[in-house]
Amino acid sequence: MNDQQRELAHELGRRIFLGEMSLSGARQSLLDKAGVPASSGQDILRWYRAMREGTTPKRNLSLGDFDYFVTRMASELGAQGLGTALTAIRTHIRYREEVNKIAQPGLRRLHDRHAKTLREMEARRDPQSLSAFLAIRSDDEARAMRLPIEELRRRIAAADPLPRKVLVTTEVFQRDPHVVAQVLLKAAGHCHRCGHAAPFTRRDGSPYLEVHHLVPLSEGGQDTVENTVALCPNCHRQQHHGTRDL
Repeated sequence: MNDQQRELAHELGRRIFLGEMSLSGARQSLLDKAGVPASSGQDILRWYRAMREGTTPKRNLSLGDFDYFVTRMASELGAQGLGTALTAIRTHIRYREEVNKIAQPGLRRLHDRHAKTLREMEARRDPQSLSAFLAIRSDDEARAMRLPIEELRRRIAAADPLPRKVLVTTEVFQRDPHVVAQVLLKAAGHCHRCGHAAPFTRRDGSPYLEVHHLVPLSEGGQDTVENTVALCPNCHRQQHHGTRDL
């Protein structure tokens, strides 16, 4: 599609997302006003919603269509909108390469270019957020965060500065180190979820990422390469303590 057609598709996709228009009506409008075939129009309209929600259709778009939509998401919705759009693209790349066995070098380069923009946008933002801070705290810590500052100071003053020791007995799963090694090598130093480079290197010089099970072992998940991804510490904590989106 050309930019004029993409601009119309973008506006129609936004109206569908807001509940102002049906998919069938928008698809017909694309055909009548811009000459976009119904099947192509449906694909790009569905992709608009996917980029707003971080999901992914199975059908592909041209690199120009992807680039136009992601650029608009970044300019209109900021870092959060761009990050969600890139999540949809990463999921699509994984589907095309792992299920359809079709390499996506061009789309990977497009993703990496926009991921760099996202990192620059995030670096300019204030990293402190109370909601994000609370999200990674335990229940006790979250309750403490909601106390008035005077009550916090009173409790701290009355507390024993030497923490109590408790005996904890638990069972852990014995992980296959070969699976861990293969997943980390496949990641090539980049988080599977956010696409960012590892936040630091280990003492041996390797990038620090954590291997995460998509279906937790505690829920019957298998310790296999197919059920694991490499995540940065932030995304790993998000998957365990926030909303799962992988």
